[in-house]
Amino acid sequence: MQQKYQKKISTSSRRCRGARMILSNFLHGRLGTDWSSELIKLNNLIPDKRLNVFIGTWNMNARKPVVDLSDFILPKNIQNRADILIIGTQETYFCSTNKWEYIVQNTLGPDFNFVMKESLGTLQLVLFMRCELSKFISFIKSETLLNNRYKILKTKGAIAIAIIIFGTSFLFITTHLTPHTKNIDKRFMEIEKLVKWINCMNRLLNRKKNDDDISDFDNVFLFGDLNFRIDESRNDVIKWIEKTHFGRKIPVAVKEDQLNCLLNSKTHLHSFNEAPITFPPTYKYDPKSQVIDSSNKLRIPSYTDRILYKSRNQSKGTDNDNEIYSHQCIKCLAYDSARSICLSDHKPVYGMFAVEVRGIIYTK
Repeated sequence: MQQKYQKKISTSSRRCRGARMILSNFLHGRLGTDWSSELIKLNNLIPDKRLNVFIGTWNMNARKPVVDLSDFILPKNIQNRADILIIGTQETYFCSTNKWEYIVQNTLGPDFNFVMKESLGTLQLVLFMRCELSKFISFIKSETLLNNRYKILKTKGAIAIAIIIFGTSFLFITTHLTPHTKNIDKRFMEIEKLVKWINCMNRLLNRKKNDDDISDFDNVFLFGDLNFRIDESRNDVIKWIEKTHFGRKIPVAVKEDQLNCLLNSKTHLHSFNEAPITFPPTYKYDPKSQVIDSSNKLRIPSYTDRILYKSRNQSKGTDNDNEIYSHQCIKCLAYDSARSICLSDHKPVYGMFAVEVRGIIYTK
C-alpha cells in the first residue's frame, strides 16, 4: 500500500532564484512549483486552520445498501461542509465492496475524491476528501486487527487508517466488538487489546516507541458497533424512550450504559471522549421499519453504535454559547443518528468535527 502512494507522499525540495524553497514536506503537505499562488489558494480553502471531519458508522446487517444516503452522509442538520469524510461499516453486504464506494461517491458528488479503502471480512473503512485538499496528504497507511482469527467468517475486529495532512496526524479506527449484554467482560478484553494495538501504531508514523504511543497521533477517532448495552430491563428502557423528547436535541442521561461506565472509569478508554447523546437508541429495530425489535429475541434497545475521539491536549466541557462539545483541538459540531434509514436493524450514526491543523508551509 505504501508503494502505491509513494509518489503522493514523497518529500521533495527545489531551488528557486537561489533560495531553497520547501515545496513538499512530511509535516506541511505538498505544494506545486507555483507555491505562492497555491498558498494563497490554500489559505482561502481553510482560512481558520480547521478541517471539518465527518465520521460515519453503520452496521448494515448484511443488507444490500440503499441508493440514497443523503440522510446519512449529507444530513440537513449539518450546515458545515465536510473536508474529510470517513465511513466504517460492519456486517457489510458481501457483494457491495465496490458498489458501496460508488453509492457514497454519487451521494457526495464530484467535489470529493475517493482516497482509500480497507476491508477485513465484513468490516470496511472508506475515506473521501475534498478534491482541493487531497493533494496535501503527506502520509497514508492502513492496518487491520482480527479478533476471531480462528473463525472462517471474519466479523469482529478493527480497521485503522492513518493520515497526515497539513502537519496534523489523524488515526481513524472502526471496530465491531462482541455482542450481547452478558458479554461485557469480553468487550472489555477486546477494548484492552484494541488500545494496545493502537499503542503500537507508532510504526505508521515511523517514530520510536514510547510508553504511550497513542499520543503520537494528534487526533484519534474510534467508532463502530461497539456493542455496549444498557443494563436495564427492556420495559424500563422502552418507557424511557417513549417519554423522552429526542427532537429537542437536548442531551439525554443514559442510565446504566456500559460504555459510559467505561469512559468514566480509569480504564483503557478513559482518555477518549464522546459528545452528548441527543438521539434514541440505535439498536435493535425490525429491518425496514421504525419498530423496536419485535422478534422472539426481544433485544433491549441500546446505543451500540458510537463515535469516540481524543486529541493530544484536551479538556472536557460544554460551550454553551455555540452548543458544541469542545476538546481544544476538536469541536463536535453534530452527533446524531440517521433515523430515516430503516434498511438494517441498526441506525447509522454520524458526527461532524472541526479539527485544528498546524502550519501549512515553511521556507528556508
